Amino acid sequence: MKFTVHGRSLPSAGAIVRVACAFRECSLAAYQVLTGTRDSFLLSGHKPDGSPDGAHRHAYYLPALNGHGLICEVIVVSPLAAFTPEEAEAIRLIRALRWNGPGTTLSVALVSEGDIDEAPIACHWISASPYVPMRRYWGTHGKHHLTPEKQLATEFSRLVGVACEVDRVIPIRGLVPVRIGSRQRQAAPAALARREAFDAVIRTRAPIRGPLVLGHSAHFGLGQFRPASRNEA
Repeated sequence: MKFTVHGRSLPSAGAIVRVACAFRECSLAAYQVLTGTRDSFLLSGHKPDGSPDGAHRHAYYLPALNGHGLICEVIVVSPLAAFTPEEAEAIRLIRALRWNGPGTTLSVALVSEGDIDEAPIACHWISASPYVPMRRYWGTHGKHHLTPEKQLATEFSRLVGVACEVDRVIPIRGLVPVRIGSRQRQAAPAALARREAFDAVIRTRAPIRGPLVLGHSAHFGLGQFRPASRNEA
């Protein structure tokens, strides 16, 4: 499902995860109104025992950026399982969300129900939002399998089922638009307190179907890839 978002001030790319989390919370709140429970695996990403799903089988909440780097849409998709009627209705009910306290309320409007068969198909994919590797790479001797390029290729192969070529992985310099909490080694340098993010380009020999979302917080808008245009090929 695709929604447009409107407000006095649209959030920037740095708010991708917060906006996605707020949309998830609104979905669960609406589901509870409809059913009396928040026990929806697809909407919550949690198993019946409360533990998080590690197999990426739940819904993705994907804020999209306009040409000015501001969030203008949110796409909610469940690639591996269809939403139940109650889950779909709960998502449709969302009309507003507050992503960071007072003054950050956004109006939400459903513009398309969409279908997974309408998802883009391509061989050449480029970052649409920052890619953040699942594990930090410290440059430690003997751990070159943790380089961002290798983490990206390994995760792609595991999730998509085919191999890919990583054309390039470019660090995003300056203010990285995402801060992710994680366990930090005592010996970790202070400069790496903020997890590094990257722009990346991927190619495959055969076309694959999107949505293609990889890396840390992929279910909350990070690591989105889009088909590259002819000028970017």
